[in-house]
Amino acid sequence: MAKAVNNPKPRPAPDARGSRYGRWVALLVTLGVAGYVASGFFFVQPDERAVIRRFGRIVEAQAEPGLHFAWPWPIGRFDKPRTREVKRITVGFDPQTRAAIAAGDLVAAAQSPESDVFTGDVNIVKATMVAQYQISAPDDYLTRTVDPDWLVKLAVQAVMIEELGTHSIESALTSAKAEIQNVTRERAQAMLDTYGCGIILVGVDLESIEPPYAIADAFRDVSSAKKDREKQIDQAESYANQIVPRAYGRASELHADAESYRSRRVEEARGDADAFLALRAQYTKAPLVTRTRLLLDTLAKVVEQAQTYVLPPESDEGAPMKLTIGQSGVN
Repeated sequence: MAKAVNNPKPRPAPDARGSRYGRWVALLVTLGVAGYVASGFFFVQPDERAVIRRFGRIVEAQAEPGLHFAWPWPIGRFDKPRTREVKRITVGFDPQTRAAIAAGDLVAAAQSPESDVFTGDVNIVKATMVAQYQISAPDDYLTRTVDPDWLVKLAVQAVMIEELGTHSIESALTSAKAEIQNVTRERAQAMLDTYGCGIILVGVDLESIEPPYAIADAFRDVSSAKKDREKQIDQAESYANQIVPRAYGRASELHADAESYRSRRVEEARGDADAFLALRAQYTKAPLVTRTRLLLDTLAKVVEQAQTYVLPPESDEGAPMKLTIGQSGVN
């Protein structure tokens, strides 16, 4: 009896479709990984500095301009703040509110007292200051601040209010303006440094100081009166500068004339004294002759100055005849 032969079952042929699918999946995974890695390359511009983080930790605080790599999210991330950009914020009474009040906005006028500031001479003013700042430390700027503009605004505003409270409104508008700006920038910068926020103040400019809208007319009247007073003072000083030198010149002239007159009178007095002394010496030698000569000289002087008229008789209507007595006799 013949034995039955057990033939093994043939193996199924590999599925060509499954093999193709596996290759596509591997290719897609490879491309995905390559794209993920390639997305970590970035370029830093000349006005930027990059902060690279890995798992939340900063591995490079200030990456220089050029090509860099940082692991993409969720492993890492990078930020590129512009460190050369000068940011500008308005502190105090902002121009938008000023324009709204001028246009008659009652809501803006009602909220306006929130920006009132007292000066050292207890005047209420509205001050507008513009602060400009740059990023000095990108890592601190990104990790230690939530709203940098708000932080800078509060720091500058606090110092500005305190500084204006130490000056009169007149000095704040004129001579103390530069001092207020410099002190505000220095003290606000010191405050920001204590926060470690990576911000440096480039400049602080006190743009305007003006009265509240309700008393603007009265304030302008006072300012106009002060200007008129200064104008009158300037005119008076100008007049004094013209008159005083002239008076000094006239006084010098009178003093010179008085000195000349004094010298002349002294010399005349000395001459008269010398003549009298000479006459006295002659009188001592010949009293009678000297006395007779003095008498004749005096009579001659008197006769020379006298005018003599001869009147005709009453019956004669002729005119009076004037006699002239000279050295040659009667004419």
